[in-house]
Amino acid sequence: MAGSAERRPTGCGMKIWIVGPPGSGKSTIADILRARLSCPVVHLDELFWRPGWQVSDPFEFHEAVDAATAEASWVVEGNYQLVRQPFLSRADRVIWLDLPLSLCLLRLIRRCLSRVFTRETICNGNRESLHETFLSRKSLLWWAITTDRARRRTYEVELEGRPHDRLRSPRAVAAWLSRFLAE
Repeated sequence: MAGSAERRPTGCGMKIWIVGPPGSGKSTIADILRARLSCPVVHLDELFWRPGWQVSDPFEFHEAVDAATAEASWVVEGNYQLVRQPFLSRADRVIWLDLPLSLCLLRLIRRCLSRVFTRETICNGNRESLHETFLSRKSLLWWAITTDRARRRTYEVELEGRPHDRLRSPRAVAAWLSRFLAE
């Protein structure tokens, strides 16, 4: 872990940004923090994706993230470069879920298959499909594989000198959560 072990103020009282590859557990950690600390949580996918898998207008997306991160405390999860650079500085702490790509891909495949077969709606009423998940160049799996190395290098640069925790295994994530929630 990088950064100093800072004491968390009573209640949520913090601005936390969670980053990491798809399948690393960003949404899960954010939802745990919401439940345990009564923090508002912002899932960037919900702000970015419109019905029919249409992308948000960049200006509207920027404005939505601006409004969500203007609050006194929050947990944001997501990696969108378009908004990460301008708003990351608002975070008191960044949690980088830097799990092995192989583990993230396994989790991602399971999650996508589950969503396809249960027809679960996500991101403003959208649904995942077998074709888009496994056979398309727009696939989240393809994106995860092709951007992994560059994303890791980018985070190393962006997070240098910024309070953050780099968690490299499920055990490290569980230990961090246990410590953080006990503070």
